[in-house]
Amino acid sequence: ARSVTEIASYLKQQTHYQKALEGVVETMLHRGQLEAILRRKLYDDIAALCRYELSVGEHFSDYIIVRSEVEQLLYTCIRLQSGQPMPPTYSLPPFLSRQTHLRMELLNQAADFEGLLRVVEKTPYHKLLKPFAPLDRQEIDIPLIETALYGYLYKKVFDIIGRYAFGKEKQELTDLFATAIDLQNLVRIVRLKQYYQMEADQIRPLMLPYGRMPDRLLNQLLRAATAQEAFEWFRTSPRGRKLCKREVSVDETALWFKYRKSSRLIHFSTSPSVVLLSYIFLSETEIANITCIIEGVRYQVPRERIEASLIYTSAS
Repeated sequence: ARSVTEIASYLKQQTHYQKALEGVVETMLHRGQLEAILRRKLYDDIAALCRYELSVGEHFSDYIIVRSEVEQLLYTCIRLQSGQPMPPTYSLPPFLSRQTHLRMELLNQAADFEGLLRVVEKTPYHKLLKPFAPLDRQEIDIPLIETALYGYLYKKVFDIIGRYAFGKEKQELTDLFATAIDLQNLVRIVRLKQYYQMEADQIRPLMLPYGRMPDRLLNQLLRAATAQEAFEWFRTSPRGRKLCKREVSVDETALWFKYRKSSRLIHFSTSPSVVLLSYIFLSETEIANITCIIEGVRYQVPRERIEASLIYTSAS
């Protein structure tokens, strides 16, 4: 494909995104809109699966809803911090939107952090976000808000696992989320060192809970002099050698783990919850690949460089 229009046309005519793109004029579509449509398709699929498999929908739909709320709140905070208009994010399908605490149209209308707090006033997020209200002309502390929101999400996840999962299902779910959290923390450490030159004491409060990274390794990563040194220490650690199977960037390491783990679980797990979450993670990998292609085409990146950045079986 040579343009975003051609990509949208292909997705519309020859893939399972055909229905989601029905009525969309390819020539009027930009990257943000296309991403929102693809993610809305994912949530439509999730809602259908939750309705079909009640044992999954009854409990893990809570995770899916809270995760969507966290993404939407963080997106709103970034919009407010940037001061620039941003395209509206996706909306949840009716089956899930009836259970959400948030109204997306009101989030889109919030003009400042106080306005955001008014939107979430009668939700659990008001108490969570209020301590981060900026004073005077201070900037919104996006990293701390992100940590608080995802900490809330993962508490919800592990509460669900602790109450409703048993045996092998509990082991699979715990391992899937705990390892994903470890890799999220690795990405955070590397990014904060690379872009903000933060020290260990500044980064430590931004670490997500519920991971399994040994304290000794975590302290070593936090004390690393540079982002590259931190990543190399992780790669050469026993845990890193197990998870980093390819010569990829730190961001791609997290994506590759989710892809490999989910590909295996969706074929061999007997737990409906594990299969649903694996489907979600694999679908998100597909969306990430499409987004990567869109960006590459938009900025005329050589095809071989785009292909090298994709997450898919033949490259593993």
